[in-house]
Amino acid sequence: MKGNSECRFDRLAGTGAGGEDELCSFEQLPYAHEGPDNVPYPSIAEYPRRSLVRNALKDGLALEDALGVNPFRFGFVGGTDTHDATAGNVAEAGWEGAQGNDDSSPARQVSRELRTNPGGLTVVWAEENSRDALFEALRRRETYATSGPRLVVRLFAGALPDLVCDSPDLLRLAYAGGAPMGGEIGSVRGGSSPHFAVFAAKDPGTAEMPGTDLERIQIVKGWVDAGGTPRERVIDVAGRAASSPSIDPATCAPVGAGARELCTVWEDPEFDARERAFYYVRVLERPTCRWSTLVCKAAGVDPFAPDCRAQAATAGEAFADCCLTREADASFEPIIQERAWTSPIWYRPDAIASVEGALDLSGRAGRDALRLAIRFGRLPRDLDLDSDDLTVRIAAAGDVWVATVPAGTLRASEGRGSLASPTVPVLPGVLDSAALEIESDGSAVLRLEARAIDLARLERREQMVRVSVDAGTYRSAHSRLWQVTDDGVAPSPAGGLVP
Repeated sequence: MKGNSECRFDRLAGTGAGGEDELCSFEQLPYAHEGPDNVPYPSIAEYPRRSLVRNALKDGLALEDALGVNPFRFGFVGGTDTHDATAGNVAEAGWEGAQGNDDSSPARQVSRELRTNPGGLTVVWAEENSRDALFEALRRRETYATSGPRLVVRLFAGALPDLVCDSPDLLRLAYAGGAPMGGEIGSVRGGSSPHFAVFAAKDPGTAEMPGTDLERIQIVKGWVDAGGTPRERVIDVAGRAASSPSIDPATCAPVGAGARELCTVWEDPEFDARERAFYYVRVLERPTCRWSTLVCKAAGVDPFAPDCRAQAATAGEAFADCCLTREADASFEPIIQERAWTSPIWYRPDAIASVEGALDLSGRAGRDALRLAIRFGRLPRDLDLDSDDLTVRIAAAGDVWVATVPAGTLRASEGRGSLASPTVPVLPGVLDSAALEIESDGSAVLRLEARAIDLARLERREQMVRVSVDAGTYRSAHSRLWQVTDDGVAPSPAGGLVP
């Protein structure tokens, strides 16, 4: 109910807090503190940068460049934050309000709640509706937020050369070869841009309240340039902005049509494999009348009418704010554009680029085996294997297998095929051998083998599996959809362990 924290743009000042994205004027509160005085927000020039999600994400990249750690790698959620115990009551039409007794009449709603809104929703992509699956999806940040509509949105990034939007296997191929929203990728295509697969479907609504057509899909990119300056760019990748009004101001009925679905597979034309970056998707519906506009019109006060103030005087003093205009008040919009935001996908030059190998499941405790080759786009610069333990983890709704190679055990070597550690067991009963190879192009491969381990916690079903590597301040995780059967493990739909 208290606005969105993606970004901020002041229409009157013509500038934003950390960016110049005019769509960042959506549902912005005009004050920093509610109360008798309603303390106003500072000016755009003085606005705290990290009060906004996009700025914090950009600063996280800069901190990772400087310190080797990104403290701002988080997923996106939405919520209502109302006081009426009506979770999920987010429709603009017929909204009763958010403050209990302030909801008792249209006059009180407009005079006391004009700045608030019905709030948003969080969507979680999980294999099933179970506690373990939902919390594992939250942990890997496979979530997106909406400003209320029940849109369906997907985002994947990776090496997806064969993926096309009309493929009947779109999702299975995307999960098998790409990281979903909330994940991270390394140099999956060498120096070329990853493929970004984006799909969105409109909220179908109901017969009484049909959903709104989609207008366009945007990708928001953030990166740090060679000079250390955080940058951002917003790119339309599917659909297009309406060139004429899309609602009838007299009735709030839609004019023209948008899209029921939008889909694209996009590559970044300005991709630089040396630069850290994040990418998230913003899906925009076609404009609609805000809840306050609907309430005002029902009370006989038309915010679009030339004689709006005369109508408000007749309806009562409480309706004066119905006649605010977006030109006079930077925080108020009688027409809004509902939307969805996906959790970002992070590109990191030193992240895990691929995992290959096999897991052999015997069905008997202590008789399973694994062989993994974990490839990094480049050797992490802060990796100090003399001082730091290296931990490799396989997780699927909890840890399945964890091995920690003690500091000083592993030695990097140059050249394919040369071992960086003895072939004697590193961790008897857990890990038999570990090797780190440095390739001529600066990439690195961590090779692991374990011949008598217990993988019983890996359930026999299709599920998201995460392989992660931790050493000192370095962290990287690689999530893909795997099919687990008694015969072994393979990604869905087919192929090596993980592309």
